[in-house]
Amino acid sequence: MESSSLVDPHEKSNVLSFSSAESAYIFMAFVFIIVIATLWSITLLFSSTLSKIKRASSQPTLPPGPSPWPVLGCVPEMWRNRPAYKWVHRLMQQLDTDIACVRLGNTHVIAVSNPELAREFLKKHDAVFASRPLTMATRILSHGYITTGVVPWGEQWKKMRRILMSDVFSHSRVAWLLRKRTEEADNLVRFLYNQSLQSATIINGAAGVVNVRTATQQYSVGVMRRMMFDKRFFGKGRDDGGPGQEEEEHVGALFTMLLHVYAFCVSDYLPWLRWLDLDGHQKTVSEAMKVINKYQDPIVNDRIRLWRDGMRKEPEDLLDVFISLKDSDGNPLLSDEEVRAQVTADLRFISFTTGRRGCIGVGLGSNVTVMLLGRLVQGFTWSIPQGMEKIDLSEAKSLFKATPLYAHAKPRLNPCVYFSLLKSMS
Repeated sequence: MESSSLVDPHEKSNVLSFSSAESAYIFMAFVFIIVIATLWSITLLFSSTLSKIKRASSQPTLPPGPSPWPVLGCVPEMWRNRPAYKWVHRLMQQLDTDIACVRLGNTHVIAVSNPELAREFLKKHDAVFASRPLTMATRILSHGYITTGVVPWGEQWKKMRRILMSDVFSHSRVAWLLRKRTEEADNLVRFLYNQSLQSATIINGAAGVVNVRTATQQYSVGVMRRMMFDKRFFGKGRDDGGPGQEEEEHVGALFTMLLHVYAFCVSDYLPWLRWLDLDGHQKTVSEAMKVINKYQDPIVNDRIRLWRDGMRKEPEDLLDVFISLKDSDGNPLLSDEEVRAQVTADLRFISFTTGRRGCIGVGLGSNVTVMLLGRLVQGFTWSIPQGMEKIDLSEAKSLFKATPLYAHAKPRLNPCVYFSLLKSMS
């Protein structure tokens, strides 16, 4: 029994030799697999790189532009060279190009200064560029993208556009609003006539000097206010027919929104910095929106109540039109919030453009502009104020002149024309 349990020394040696050989074979096979896998990975990586290079070489390259920083892009340069649009313009001049690409964060901003190239964007390929970017200012202005002008392409935009086309900017509706526009044009002439007579407007020793910026801005918003709310003033206005403190504050807030709608805001390109509000845009826009809502929301809320209580039956202005719209089931077509949002979008000035996102109110806007220019030229002779050699046309860091336009207004029509307007105001 014991002898049978013993192992022959030669047999033991043979066992050990077999195990070592097996281990060597396994090790060699493992190394071979690693080498093959490595070579295969390198081949795949090389092929993938070649494929990307080939695809990149077959695609059009981006327009010329400055070299961006990692992650930030050219935001630091934009920040140091405000206003951004002037920096971009200077950059394009330096690069001697009509089209440039500036990367801000992960966004490629394409700037175009050539009319032919602009038509490529706005007409030929307008379907590609028909949407609108999501920005801090447009979100606040549109009450969360439920209005029209600044809303991205989608069902909400299509719904609101249909409403504006059929119920607000149709030929019959624009004709229906003519009386209101004429009333505000008459108010403009009365205000300018009073300004031309009052010694309170003396500048550099000359009476009759008018702040043309104030007059034209107040007229433009006054027309929209009359068509929207059927009222000229939020308060009592001035004795000379000019805007009161409430109207000046309201118009100032609207133009503040206009200047910030698509301004270059750092948080629009680097959202993780939004809480810092580095350029102060969010605070400025939010405060302007509070002012606008302070004057408009009480009117809208009261009007909605009148319609719901049956105390208002027929539309008398555009606000009534928005509230009275019904869907196929007889329910309100617009929610209360959509009404508030659309009122604000209509009171701001949407830049005229072309293509699919062209301003649908261009006809009405043109009528208002032509009426303004016609009344200014027809009713008064304009000249440079006494003591002023020339008009200062220098630019501010915005879309406006650095200083308001002042001009001397001299009535040129028969005095009875102005007296009749003054009598109708009283």
